[in-house]
Amino acid sequence: MKKDILIYILLALILAFGIYQYSSRPNIACVQLGKVYDEFEMKKQLEGKYKNISNARKVQLDSLELHLKALSNIIVSMNEKDPLRQEKINEFEYKKQDYLQKKKTFGEDNQQTSKMYEEEVWKQLNQYITDYGKEKGYTCVLGANGTGAVMYIQQSSDVTDAVITYVNNKFKGLK
Repeated sequence: MKKDILIYILLALILAFGIYQYSSRPNIACVQLGKVYDEFEMKKQLEGKYKNISNARKVQLDSLELHLKALSNIIVSMNEKDPLRQEKINEFEYKKQDYLQKKKTFGEDNQQTSKMYEEEVWKQLNQYITDYGKEKGYTCVLGANGTGAVMYIQQSSDVTDAVITYVNNKFKGLK
């Protein structure tokens, strides 16, 4: 009888230990960062804003370039001895410098704007993914981005689609 009780106690301890081990193991998830980034609504909105800014600058440069070509054609068609020719050449040089300066400035501004938007998106995504991990009770959410940090993960641990839905709802102010 004592032997049976000891066996039951031992089995209960083993079962309790197994349950403890199972319940205390880390809850880990994996997210495909590239996919989350590409499908994040905030990224799409800022990308649209960037395209509008970039296109407006391109239109302005195209207009200046067209004006330069027209001015060049006028200069080429003018008689070498025409007193207005030098005036047109000076105007052309001035507008050419203006065009080149704007082209450089716009290029730098486009790069800076693109970088700023990308940083804004990643900052917001990091916060939303942190919130997601806390709300879902994960001890760790790994970002799989093809750099070798995560080489394999079971498909059941991949919460990429759920995170995409979550971050987009959070961005839209939905629960």
